[in-house]
Order: sequence, then structure tokens, then C-alpha cells
Amino acid sequence: MKKSVLFFTSLVFFVVGYAQEIKNDTTAKEIEGVLVFSSPYEAQKQLPVSYSQANAKTIRLLDHGTEPAFILQRMPGISFTTDNGTQFGYSNFRLRGIDQNRINITVNGLPLNEPEDAGTYFSNFSGLLSHASSVQLQRGIGLSKNGAPAFAGSLDFDTKNSLGNRTEFELQAGSFSTFRFHGETQQGDEKNLFTGKINLVSTDGFKHHSNNRSGSGLFQWQHNAGKTQLLYLLLAGINKNELSWLAVTDSAAKADFKSNGNSEKEDGDFSQVLQQLHIKTSINKNQSFHAGLFYNYTNGQYGFDLYNFLYIPAPGSLLEYRTRSNYLGLLLDYKITGKNFNISAGLYGSLYRKHHRGVNQPGDILLYKNYGDKNELSPFAKFIFRKNKFYFFTDLQYRFAAFSYTGDVALKDFNWNFFNPLAGAGYQLNKNIYLFASAGHIKREPGRNDIFMGNDNLAKDNNGNAQFNDLAAEKNFSVEAGVRIKKEKWEGSLSIYRMKIMNAIDLNGQIGPTGLPLHSNVAKAIRAGAELEFVYEFPRGWQFLQSLAYAPHRIIEDNKNSDPVLTPGWISFSEVQYDQNNYTLVLQGRYQSKAFIDFGNNHELPSFATFNFIAKYHLDKVVFSLRLMNITNEKTYTSGQLNVYGKPIYLVQAPFHVMGGVQIEL
Repeated sequence: MKKSVLFFTSLVFFVVGYAQEIKNDTTAKEIEGVLVFSSPYEAQKQLPVSYSQANAKTIRLLDHGTEPAFILQRMPGISFTTDNGTQFGYSNFRLRGIDQNRINITVNGLPLNEPEDAGTYFSNFSGLLSHASSVQLQRGIGLSKNGAPAFAGSLDFDTKNSLGNRTEFELQAGSFSTFRFHGETQQGDEKNLFTGKINLVSTDGFKHHSNNRSGSGLFQWQHNAGKTQLLYLLLAGINKNELSWLAVTDSAAKADFKSNGNSEKEDGDFSQVLQQLHIKTSINKNQSFHAGLFYNYTNGQYGFDLYNFLYIPAPGSLLEYRTRSNYLGLLLDYKITGKNFNISAGLYGSLYRKHHRGVNQPGDILLYKNYGDKNELSPFAKFIFRKNKFYFFTDLQYRFAAFSYTGDVALKDFNWNFFNPLAGAGYQLNKNIYLFASAGHIKREPGRNDIFMGNDNLAKDNNGNAQFNDLAAEKNFSVEAGVRIKKEKWEGSLSIYRMKIMNAIDLNGQIGPTGLPLHSNVAKAIRAGAELEFVYEFPRGWQFLQSLAYAPHRIIEDNKNSDPVLTPGWISFSEVQYDQNNYTLVLQGRYQSKAFIDFGNNHELPSFATFNFIAKYHLDKVVFSLRLMNITNEKTYTSGQLNVYGKPIYLVQAPFHVMGGVQIEL
């Protein structure tokens, strides 16, 4: 019934308007007074790419220091889960059913994914969305040509700010002993703009022994010297938490919905520092050059209770995984703009090393140590040509990536060479309607965890030779078509896509010996579907937003068809906003159909529907807020897998919970 109601609502608004791409959110490039940088990775309305975005106004309205997935869920095709059941701490999202590690994630166009496994740990930068001025999500191959391949899509957090001096802070408190402090100040003029932000979060978590203590800070300098502009960013964070990533059986969840599969001894402590320096110069009115340099440092450890993982009474020992990484990269791009064309060409290169240590506790006994190097070089070129109402687009990339391992057993070096083309065309039917289509091909190498079969230290066979999984690179042949419509009171877009993925490195529903999920090559995966996004502005401060994703994806292996793991067939998100007379009210509804957690499609996550309510009252320079999450008190499973014995286990999310706060502008 819930599915029918939500689908009918979406269908009605589609008939009224077509739709898919929300464009009511102004891009950072369109905000008056912004110190602008050329962005070859950023989608614009004339490009044949499906994308969604959220501007500063939307982020300020909906964000309260949570993980990014709670804003991204408004966009088509997003499913997500969190470890401790709340909106804080470790989280993971999927796009078109494809996991986060196959999504290119950047800050100001420079990589955030770590190269070894393409992982991104948002919890290291608590409240990352609070530091962003806009967010853009591209679905499909997209435009990003640096860092992790944009296999499922790409996500960019833009931190550039518009002019204006302000200082404000916010205090919040809520369920599960959750407390948050956020403060920020922005001072400067047209030549120099300085921004400082801090975000602190403390929560006990919904599940037993699943607390999270985290914080992050941002310092940013934007300098405008006429033809030359400079941006320096320092983003630092720390995350300490009791681990809660291990799912539990259905019987355990029914007996105690707060059950935590991890033991009380398992915790994590990580820190991360990201620095960026951007320089953009206008050579003349038609030519510009941009250079972006970054350095990303991580350090931390987490405990793993192997006996608890194996459901064996623990003797008191614990394996502690310690990591430290250094990541340095440079992006160069040169742009030429003519009357009817736009050409940009550039080069991306990076160096990366990550150290791994295994230590037995108690006793601090070193069991092993190793490190890996992952280096990359990627030249690229983009061309846009306009002829009357037609737009033609070509995006070409050559990508070289190399991985080497140094440990107690020899392993061959891995070298990958990929050519990734994307081409498309658009047609401006009239001032309100834009049609587009594109086709592309992208390849992606396996990650370290996939090659090492889940081991942190490479295993040996009886002859002392390395045991590893020599997975083939996966190949994505993608086609996409859509329509974008913009009217006076409503706008949106509708797109259809088909991705044929050969040698797909897909989740197999199993857990490796370190507790991380495992992937396997499958012969072919067909991920095809449709995505709808629509917004309507009603009189007197009312707004309606609807997104919908239909994804009848299939895995084809040995002449057998099955649904991919953790890929719901339907995802619907609805939102009603009222903003007038000092009041802002938001009601959100989300429906997600069932999904399977194993290759054999023998075990599933049940479908669910959840609802949230947000209220804000503006009193001069003070804003009071109240958030009611999961107001129908649904007990939901948002992820799952098979445990070491092949039994299904599930991650639970918090039932009804509350968050209230006050924001003061000085």
C-alpha cells in the first residue's frame, strides 16, 4: 500500500510536468559575489549528464551535522545505512545500487577517495556538509577525471563562499545523549575572504556500546587579485567511536533492537587532514588556466575481535589494525572559450602510500607490517560545440594507475591502462525544454581489499607464495538519455539509463577475515532504470519535491539471472516545505522496496517507509529548530550480509528520535 501511494504521487506529478533534475538549487557559479574557479568536473545545464545539486540554502535548512547521506537521499537512486543507527558516525551510501567505493568523491574537484580501495570516510570530517556551500551529484559516468573512477557517479563538495561578513553558532541536543556544537565566522572583502568553521558531535548511539565523539574544523582563504584568484583550504577532523559495523541476526534484533554485533572491546580512533591550494588565472577574455594542489593525511587504528566475529567465547585478546597514509596530487586544466565552443584540457597526477600494521592486544605485540603504493596519471580533454539549438560534447581520458606492495611476501606489481571516452548531444527544443543523450565507456581496477581477499596482510600458501585474487578490471558501457524542463513555477527532469558492466566487481554478500565486505568478479551486470526529479513552487511559501528511481538491475552469471546485492527496485522520496511568516516546516517521506543481501537471492531486506519532520522558527537573529526523525517509529533494516557461517545478518536503524537546537547570529 505504501509503495502504491508513493508511486502514484510520483506518477501524478510526472504527468503534470515530466521531470528529473532539480535545478531550483542555484549553483555556486551563479551566486553573486562568489570568487569563481573554472570547474571542468562540474555539470552545467547544456551537458548530457544526469545530475542533482543542493545549494547553501538547502544545506542550511536540512543539515544539522549529520552524515551527507541524509541530504543526498533527496536525490534519485540513493540508498544508505549507518553503523550505530543514528545520523552521526560511520555511514555508507549507494547510487544506482553501486557502493560508495565506486563513486568519485571530491572536495572542490580534488579527490577525497583514498586510492587503495577508493574508500571515503565521512565520519573523519564530522559535519562535512556544514562546511560545504553546495553539493553536486552526477549519476552515471559523469565528468570527473581525477581520483577514483566515476563508475556509478561522482559527488563534489564545494566550499567556496559568497561575500558577506557573519558570525554564528548553534547548539543542539537530542535522543541517545546526542549533543552538537557548530560555530562559524566569515570576514573579508572583495579581495580577501576568510572563513573558519568548527563542528563537534557527541552521541551514545542508538545501539549498545556505539558511541561517537568526533569533530572537524575548516579554515579557508579566498583571494581575488583581478585576473588571478587563489583559494587555500585546510580541513581537519578526528573521530573516536565504539564500533558497530557488524550486523546481527534477525532473532537477535527482535529480542533487542539495540543489539550490536561488535564486542565492547572494539573501538576506533582516526584523524584526517586535507589541504588544498587552487590558483586560477585569466590569460585573456577567452583563455584561463587552473592548478589545484592537494595533500591528504590519515592516521588511526581500529580493534577487531576475531573471536566475537566467529561467535566463539573471547579469551580477552584483540587484533588492532593501524594505518597511516600520505596522499599528494596535482590537477592542471587549461580552458579556451569561443563564441560557439568550449575546449578544456588537463592533467591529473597523484602519489599515495599507506602503511598497515597488525598489533595483538594486550601486550602491543607487532604481528605484521606492510605498505602499498598507488600512483596515477591521467591526461584528459573536453570539447563542447554549439550549432544553433544543438550542443555536442566529447570527454576523453587516458588513465594509468599502478599498485605495488611491500611486505613479508612478494607480490607482483599491478599496472592498469584505461581509455575512458564519453560523448553526447543535447537539443534546446525551446526556452523551457532541453533534451540530451550520451554514451560512454569507463574501466575500473580492483581495490587492495579485493585483491587481498579481505586480508590486511597478504596471505601465503604452503609453499610461501602469495595468495591473492587476480581480478580483472571491470568495464562499464553506459548509455543515457533524458529531458530537463524549466517553467516559471516548476522544473525537473526525467532520465533513462543502461549500464552494461563486464567483469563486474560486485558485492557477494560475504565478510572477509578483517570484517570488511568482499567482492567477486561476475560475468555481466545489467543496471538499467529510470530516474525522476521534480519540484513545484506553490503560492504562499509552499514547495513540493519528488524524486523517484526505478532500478530493475540484473546479475548474469553462468546463464543464471539474479538481483544485485543491496539494490532496491524502487526508491521514492517526497518532501513538502512551508516557508513564510518566520516559520519553516518540512515533512519528508521515503519509501524503499525490498533488496537482497546475497548472490543467491535467498535472503532479503524488507521494504520500508519512514517519515521525518523539521520545524524552524526565526526570531530576529535567533533560530529555534526541532527535528522529529522516523515519526512512525518504524523498525527498519537498511543493510545486511551473510556472516562467516553463511547466515543472514542485518544492520538496524533507530526508531523515533528527536533533535532540538538554537542558532544565534552575532
